[in-house]
Amino acid sequence: MSHDVNGNVTTPFWTDLPYTDIHLSQTPDVLHQLYQGVIKHLVEWCQSMGTEQELDRRIRRLPPGLGLRHFKNGISALSQVSGAERKDIGKILLGC
Repeated sequence: MSHDVNGNVTTPFWTDLPYTDIHLSQTPDVLHQLYQGVIKHLVEWCQSMGTEQELDRRIRRLPPGLGLRHFKNGISALSQVSGAERKDIGKILLGC
């Protein structure tokens, strides 16, 4: 095995063994990698089209709807987003 300056293994012993691609054995985590990643990407994409303040203004102006949470301060003010809040943000972005 070859080591770099930090001592990390750059060429592990299983690289020449057939059918040992470690990336094929790991499945994606649907909650963290797919759902939260898509919502995070959509929020960043919406913010790139305008400012955070503009996105917050638009979210505050949305009329109340059954099953929708109203973010009275917008979503930029959220410091830590819970799973329920992320789900509600997804519902709002889906409707926009």
